[in-house]
Amino acid sequence: MDFNGKTINPTGVLGVMGLGATAGSTVTVRATGPDAHDAVATLTDVLANAE
Repeated sequence: MDFNGKTINPTGVLGVMGLGATAGSTVTVRATGPDAHDAVATLTDVLANAE
């Protein structure tokens, strides 16, 4: 995931929170491998519904 010049491997909630993205931010999510589609869908859902 990329946000504001930071790149993380989102293996946990703390990593995602560490980006500092807030509601309305644009975050780039990339994934590779056999579960890539599901990983991107899950992260997109988490970010879209974060409070």
